[in-house]
Amino acid sequence: EEADVERMLGWLDNAPDTSIVVFYMTESLDARKKLGKKLCKLPGFIQFDYLSGATLAKWCAQQLKPLGKTIASDAVTELTAMAGQDLSRLSGELKKLAAYVEDEKQINVADVRRVVSPSPEYTVFMIMDHLLTGRLAEATAVANTMLQAGSNAMGLISMLENQLRIDTHLKLALSSGGGGPEASRLLGIKEGRAYFAAKQIRSISAEALKARYMACLAADYDVKSGKLNDRAALNALMLKIVKAPR
Repeated sequence: EEADVERMLGWLDNAPDTSIVVFYMTESLDARKKLGKKLCKLPGFIQFDYLSGATLAKWCAQQLKPLGKTIASDAVTELTAMAGQDLSRLSGELKKLAAYVEDEKQINVADVRRVVSPSPEYTVFMIMDHLLTGRLAEATAVANTMLQAGSNAMGLISMLENQLRIDTHLKLALSSGGGGPEASRLLGIKEGRAYFAAKQIRSISAEALKARYMACLAADYDVKSGKLNDRAALNALMLKIVKAPR
């Protein structure tokens, strides 16, 4: 909230010299906004980004070395897409994978897909992948699994909306000549997520993605206005995403 930002900015201007302040960011720090700009200018400012690329692959290799295992580079990419980049969680997943492969020396993509529990964001990515490739039955099956596990239909609509918002902006950035890392920074998403999203939307125009995003907004309105219940709105939305032109 804007009022909270203003209070924090006021405190930072008068913080004691002995203060050490740690901000945990769930998304990338946006240095264009007031709070982000202020933090970047503070004396002693240090930013600890999530590990990615070769640095993350090296970290995974270091974790597995005492266990006598290695991991393929594409398996690292799949692992971070499914589980995220939180090192505590990745450490646990790597130990599970090392135990799963038993006598095999290397962990591959198939091992990751069998063992790692996907995050909600990755599951929504899977639903979207099915929808954008015309596989409505598969998308519905994954959505039903999420609903049975405790998710609600309105929450899924919101997550599909967020995914398509990111997809649309990413497509526009890439179409104008921007690179994946730069686009992920501007959108405030992790590089791994941007990499998989770019592959997913390769053959779909920005206009088509925007039309699907607008369908999500319409579904949200239909639920909140009482026109449809959330489950009916979700089903109608997934059908619209499948049927929309590419």
